[in-house]
Amino acid sequence: MQIWLELASFFCSCLAYNVLMIFTIELYPTSVRNLTTSLARQGFAFGSVFAPILTSTGRRNEFLSFGIVGLTILLCGFFAIILPETREKNLCNTIDGQERKDSIIE
Repeated sequence: MQIWLELASFFCSCLAYNVLMIFTIELYPTSVRNLTTSLARQGFAFGSVFAPILTSTGRRNEFLSFGIVGLTILLCGFFAIILPETREKNLCNTIDGQERKDSIIE
């Protein structure tokens, strides 16, 4: 059972990574897209630093290790819910264009 749960969590984390990359590409203008994609990838690399710590914690207390991972996934899911919808909306190619568009709306 534990192997299947670990496999499912790995699958879900890969799926979340792909969804985050798609959102990063859609949300940001072309001029800053590479920067934001790189920052997201660096965040994942920074998060992988904690993998050995979670492994050693899991050897002592399995519930704590899975609890930390589950809490992290729930927090990421919450933040994904509050992202704006981009379907059928005209997105600007530059930050200046987006700022002008936002100032017209207000």
